[in-house]
Amino acid sequence: MTIPENGKDYYAVFAKETMTEDIISEEVTSVLSFKNKSQRTSYSENQQVWEQNEITLTNDKESSTTAVGDYADPARFYKNSKITITFSSNILWFPFHHQFHLNQ
Repeated sequence: MTIPENGKDYYAVFAKETMTEDIISEEVTSVLSFKNKSQRTSYSENQQVWEQNEITLTNDKESSTTAVGDYADPARFYKNSKITITFSSNILWFPFHHQFHLNQ
C-alpha cells in the first residue's frame, strides 16, 4: 500500500503487528482518507461517520460548543468532541498525517 506524501492528502494510518521468527514488525494494513467526503457515510451537526478499509471513525459533538465540522481536506475535529475509532483488528498505532495551511 502506498501512502501519499504530497501534503495534500489527509488520512489516518492503521497497522497490525506481525510476528515472524520471533521478530515483531508493524505492517500498514489500512488507510482512512479525509481527502474528500466520499468516505464519510453520514453527517449531521451532532455526528459524522467516516468509513474505509474496515476502519470506522465516528465524531460526536458531545460537549463541544462547535457543531461537527462539514469539512474534508482536512477533516476537522473540535475540542470537547468525542472521536471513536474501530478497526477489524488490533490497533497498534494510528498517526494522523496532515499539513498545515497558513493564510498569508
